[in-house]
Amino acid sequence: MTMPLPTCPVWRKTFESRGEPFRIHKELKEWITTSQSHKTLMKRLIFAAVLLFFTRPVNADGSLLGSPQVRKELGIAHPLAVRIVHNLNEAARLNRGGVMSAEEYRQLQAEQKRTPPEVFENQVMDWLSPTQKRRLEQIELQRGSPFIFEDWRFARRVGLSRQQHRRLQPIFDKAARRSFKEQDRLFKSNLSWYGRVDRKRYAAKYVAYEREFERIGNRRKTTVEAALARSLTPTQKAKWQTLLGKPFRAHLTYDTKSYPMD
Repeated sequence: MTMPLPTCPVWRKTFESRGEPFRIHKELKEWITTSQSHKTLMKRLIFAAVLLFFTRPVNADGSLLGSPQVRKELGIAHPLAVRIVHNLNEAARLNRGGVMSAEEYRQLQAEQKRTPPEVFENQVMDWLSPTQKRRLEQIELQRGSPFIFEDWRFARRVGLSRQQHRRLQPIFDKAARRSFKEQDRLFKSNLSWYGRVDRKRYAAKYVAYEREFERIGNRRKTTVEAALARSLTPTQKAKWQTLLGKPFRAHLTYDTKSYPMD
């Protein structure tokens, strides 16, 4: 007996913790779980992982500390970095997905009950100074901008009224749906090879696919940015830039098993 990945805790956490502003994730979950075969399921999971990167929520995430570039930006010394990496790897182990036997799944649940993965994640955040936490949040906001305005919590911090946010929401939703449909179309048109382990053989196809996927995401970003430029007051725009802080443009790599999209 095996346990398909969408029923495992990491996927429940991914899909169910997003909140009302991220309704697209509910649609994504239904699309994945209607897979008729294991092969189709795995291909859809790969696609979903990429899609989730572009539709992730606002809150500063300790898993970003799995990137040495982020730790360097925050001025985290080596001894603390070692502890952070250990905790993030433990959280990732307890949150792991994949196809597993019923016995493995029961053991995983027992471990999670004894020590929830959030214990390790919260401890990492407790080790940071207020200045480091603020910079970490700025980096997270920059990575999510401008889609972070879909979350009322951030929009309120910038000073938007409920009425402003309600006027913007249909634009956000329409752009997200159009982007999702275009990405779904792209995925379906490449089913014959997408998800193959032999990346070298299909290198050119992957490069072309990822570029088109990025173009689709950029079109959505342009639509949202244009709507914000029209709707935000000069004071709100200034507040937005203040919350983002100084630009952080480093290309992130990770030396942990816990990634921001987890």
